[in-house]
Amino acid sequence: HFDAKACDAMRCTGCDFDVLSFERAAWRDGVDYMFFRNAYPDAGKLSAATATRRGGRAYCCQCSWRSAREEDVEEIKAMSGTLRWVCGGH
Repeated sequence: HFDAKACDAMRCTGCDFDVLSFERAAWRDGVDYMFFRNAYPDAGKLSAATATRRGGRAYCCQCSWRSAREEDVEEIKAMSGTLRWVCGGH
């Protein structure tokens, strides 16, 4: 289950903001860079741009966003090289 594996202290080295996550969600088609620049960090505005996705989680910072499902392990591994998200420390 994602809860046991996901870091809850991720930070983006690109925009220097925390990475937020929304459980049981995926980003709707049509969200773009300017949406995240303007909506971050307002969880209400951000969550309005998600759709319910069983087993999914939507992640974002101010400059990047991704949707993932636990069963998409290979896809998650592939996208990790394109993101600048690191553990911010625990």
